[in-house]
Amino acid sequence: MSLTTLGRNIHARAFECRSQWSHQTTQAGTIVCSIDVDLPFDFIAHGSFTGHGLCNSGWMYGTVGMPGDVALPGDDAQAAPAHTYSTHWETFRSSRVKRFAKGKHTFSLRLRSSNANSCFLNGGGLKLVTIAADDADFKTFACTPQNWQNQIQPNVNGQFPCTTQLSTSVESVVYGTFTGHARVNGDWLYSAVSLNDVTGSDAESGARQYSSAHTYS
Repeated sequence: MSLTTLGRNIHARAFECRSQWSHQTTQAGTIVCSIDVDLPFDFIAHGSFTGHGLCNSGWMYGTVGMPGDVALPGDDAQAAPAHTYSTHWETFRSSRVKRFAKGKHTFSLRLRSSNANSCFLNGGGLKLVTIAADDADFKTFACTPQNWQNQIQPNVNGQFPCTTQLSTSVESVVYGTFTGHARVNGDWLYSAVSLNDVTGSDAESGARQYSSAHTYS
C-alpha cells in the first residue's frame, strides 16, 4: 500500500495474525500469534489487538509484544498492557506505536495471568500497520505516568497523569492513543488524549469530538 500526503509518497503495509478462537492464559505468558516483518527501511509500527476476555479468578494482562519488551506482559507500563479482573466477558484490547530500524522484527499478541488457566481470551487477533520512516519528520512520542496508580480528584480540571512535548518541522498529522484500566466508586470518569485543544474542563473532556473514554465501573 502506498499513500501520498503533502506531496510525499508514504509506503505503508498491513499485517495480521490470528489463531484458534479461545486461548487460556498461563503465569509464564502465552503467545497467541506472531508476525515477522522484514523491511529494507526504518519504519514506525502501530500494533493493536481486540478480543473479549474473562477471568474465573485473579487477573489477566495482554499486550502487543514488540522487540525490546520485558519478558512478561504487564511488567512494563510503557508496553500499554490491557488488564482485567472481570468475571464476565468484556472487550479486551490495547494498542501501541514504536519506531524500528530496518531489518527483521517479530511482533506478537501476548497474554499473562496471575493463576494458571484461570483467564481466557476469545476471538482475539493482532493487526499491524507499518509506515516507512525515511527521515526525521517521522517520529513517535510517548509518556508513562510516574506512578502505577493515579487517583483522580473529583471536580478538578486539567488532571494529566503524564505529558509529552513534540516538535515537527512540517505541518503534520498527529495520532494519539492511551491505554489503562480504571475503577470508579459510585461516580463516573472521562478521559481523553489532549492534543493542545483540550483545556481539561469537564465539558471538553466529555465532548464527543474528543472520543473520550467513559466508565461508571
